[in-house]
Amino acid sequence: MTEEWIDTTEAANILGFTRIWVATLCREGVLEAEGGGRGRSWRISRYSVEELANANADPDDLERLKEEIERDQAEGEEAIGIGEKSFVEWLIQKAKQYGPGTLRVVAGIAIMVSEPTTALICTGLAEIIEATR
Repeated sequence: MTEEWIDTTEAANILGFTRIWVATLCREGVLEAEGGGRGRSWRISRYSVEELANANADPDDLERLKEEIERDQAEGEEAIGIGEKSFVEWLIQKAKQYGPGTLRVVAGIAIMVSEPTTALICTGLAEIIEATR
């Protein structure tokens, strides 16, 4: 028997959950699924959805799972915030040490992702070199 795959919307209708919650269940491995990620749809095993829907699961178990996932997401967001704060502190220290050229170099590198240009980097490096003479 071949596996039947359904999309997030159909799985959400079967389970009575939102599509976002179904995607979270896919990411966490609760549902057998393929794909997902940035802008990609999930292919979800109909069997795993029906198994979850038909399981006489204790609602408290589902609530505990939801709380665990939300806690993991919050911890991840906190870690990102700590990393960003640490980077900003480092950047301020370097700007004080080498002057505003440091900020131009970092801004130039960040902009390179969306708009390839080396103008800010070159200007910033020239300012750093001048400041360290």
